[in-house]
Amino acid sequence: EDWERRYPGGGSSEQPYQTAKVLTADKASNIVVISIGSEDGVQVGFKYTVSRGNQYIATITIMSTQAKMAAGKVTLGSGFPMPGDDVMTAMAK
Repeated sequence: EDWERRYPGGGSSEQPYQTAKVLTADKASNIVVISIGSEDGVQVGFKYTVSRGNQYIATITIMSTQAKMAAGKVTLGSGFPMPGDDVMTAMAK
């Protein structure tokens, strides 16, 4: 499978449903840090939807994880995330 080729030994490509908050967002570097990390099962390559209220803001793809937070880049969206925005597992299309 493509996932195993890109992330050998990286665990399952099955992403659990999760919710979090945006902790920091740097528009200049296109990086967003969220409030869940490897201790919560977050893995490189996971995708999350960012919303503000009931408005879709962006989709982020995780690039690195730490125990209690993860950093991702904005890959889709009409806006840019801000601290406090809601994050949830992106639903497969």
